[in-house]
Amino acid sequence: MLVLTRDDVIARTLDVVAMPASRTAHDWLTEVEVGPEDGMPTTSFLIAENTLSAEKVHLTQRIAELGAAKMDVVCRALAAATGCG
Repeated sequence: MLVLTRDDVIARTLDVVAMPASRTAHDWLTEVEVGPEDGMPTTSFLIAENTLSAEKVHLTQRIAELGAAKMDVVCRALAAATGCG
């Protein structure tokens, strides 16, 4: 799961905005592939259409931190999923 909430806000909230990851590609416009080159253990797919509010108590371990270029792709997928931007 990719946490989208800013780091400076996380400490003050119970929930975070997050984008689930799946190992299955769906070929959706809002799907972002991430893999070992991004620090992920295996190739996975983030799907902006499934962005949700997650209780941060269940998110206990950081697996990877995406770089700026990949986060730009995530932001474009999120804009496409929501109609913003």
